[in-house]
Amino acid sequence: MSLPLRSAATVVLVSVLALAGCASPAPISPSNDSPDEFPVTISHAHGETTISAAPERVVVLGSSAEDAVAALGVVPVAVPHEYGTTDGYTEWFTDYVTGELGADLPPVLTADGDGSYDPEEVLSYAPDVIFAPYSGMTEAEYKQFSDIAPTIPYAQTPWTYGGWSDVVQLAGTVLGRSDRARELIAQTTDTISAAADDHPQLAGRSFIFGEWVEDGMTDLAVYSPEDPRTNLLRGFGMIDAPSVNEAVGTFADQYYGYVSLENVDTLSTDVYVGWANSPEKIDQTLANPLMARWAPIAEGRYFYVQDPPLLAAITVPSVLSVPWAIDQGLLDDLSSAVAGTPVVRAASGSAE
Repeated sequence: MSLPLRSAATVVLVSVLALAGCASPAPISPSNDSPDEFPVTISHAHGETTISAAPERVVVLGSSAEDAVAALGVVPVAVPHEYGTTDGYTEWFTDYVTGELGADLPPVLTADGDGSYDPEEVLSYAPDVIFAPYSGMTEAEYKQFSDIAPTIPYAQTPWTYGGWSDVVQLAGTVLGRSDRARELIAQTTDTISAAADDHPQLAGRSFIFGEWVEDGMTDLAVYSPEDPRTNLLRGFGMIDAPSVNEAVGTFADQYYGYVSLENVDTLSTDVYVGWANSPEKIDQTLANPLMARWAPIAEGRYFYVQDPPLLAAITVPSVLSVPWAIDQGLLDDLSSAVAGTPVVRAASGSAE
């Protein structure tokens, strides 16, 4: 999946898990899913798409949405190459498809540098539907793919489709498995609630989720309240810092905005959560004089993630990746940062 950073589209991530004592979503079976009626019509950023019958062959474009499709019992016929992986598959997707569903992993699609896909390659998989809610699909691309099969792009803002539960609900409608979607949402919500109950120190604490500052940069990129990763943190009882909207003004149709480093000290928050794709960029951020004087950095109230799997899990949270991230200690790290003990999650997966 692609995440616009400052100057270029960059590939980003997703992840999955099971809370201690909480199993992965149970495989779908006829006993726990009543097929929906078709046709169904889905509204989205580029218009409306009508699906005449329950799809069997699903191509997923963008990022992470293959998790929702698989959790609903359908193995996609082709999937995107996920960030931070050698073979294209996240471990939670692999475990669910090969373990819970007992199926083979699907082929991985080839994407160019800006995250675009070749329609001819997609056509070769003869899809019944093209599922791309977490994508930056343009209107022109939408028209191309719609000539191949009914296509579902993002709802309003590129690379955004609400939270993980919205994607599950959408996938349930598209696949005609709304009953199972509701079960998955309830099960994962219970997992999140239990984790939040175990970390009451996060309740009501404000956060800002943003990026890094390299040498020579003059702005800090921060994410909007509509972004999936901010939605995830709210699920744990945390709240958006009002100072973000005040500083950015409006996010318009973007899921991120910029705050001048000269004004970063006007941002008030209990904790800063950031990410970077190298340890050097985190070091440069923490050493930047303006960032170093900002209260959450100066007082050690920050959590930086560089570890690719965990970064993927929280960047585009999914029904499979959210439990995985909890199991990897996400809330423990957030709690430490809120308490003033800074945490940097390095690529090894260990916290520093």
